[in-house]
Amino acid sequence: IKEFSDPLNCSVLICLDLDIPKGKERLALTDALLESALSLSYSFLSQKQYHYFSWYDSNQGICRRSRIITEKDLFGAIDGLLEISESTGTEGSGTLSTYLACYPMEQYTDIFYVTGAISAVKIDALAMLMANKRNIIYIQDIEEDAKEWEYSKAYEKGIAELGMGLSLINVNNLQSDIQRLQLS
Repeated sequence: IKEFSDPLNCSVLICLDLDIPKGKERLALTDALLESALSLSYSFLSQKQYHYFSWYDSNQGICRRSRIITEKDLFGAIDGLLEISESTGTEGSGTLSTYLACYPMEQYTDIFYVTGAISAVKIDALAMLMANKRNIIYIQDIEEDAKEWEYSKAYEKGIAELGMGLSLINVNNLQSDIQRLQLS
């Protein structure tokens, strides 16, 4: 007699956008993006919240997605991230639009979009993903100036109107900002 088990609930997506805008501190911002997304993934894993972890692979020109159920799965995703060449990310909404092209019918309860740049194009692309909750985790550069701060705050109203959440993380306060994230 063959026994069938219940499928594992995997209704959460962490989407990492490695697009680094020109003029930003590439190394510090990339490190902060990786640390934020991987910390979030590990936190979910430790709570037995199975999830998908996705990123744009600039070497192959595709969106990669890993199902994270065990630590081994997380380490496999980390290996894939470390294989990406320096020319990470894409212009515009590349990470999200590529994800939509690869997985057009996927539905989630929660999406966590970790990015170092916010734009109307990215917000619109995120709105097209089917999910109950969409959360943008915006990693701010070390040299975030007042103009850019106001720019990101201006998007906050539009993000809220679309029913999305916005969490701001500063590279200088990375650990404390990650710990205070409200993910419920």
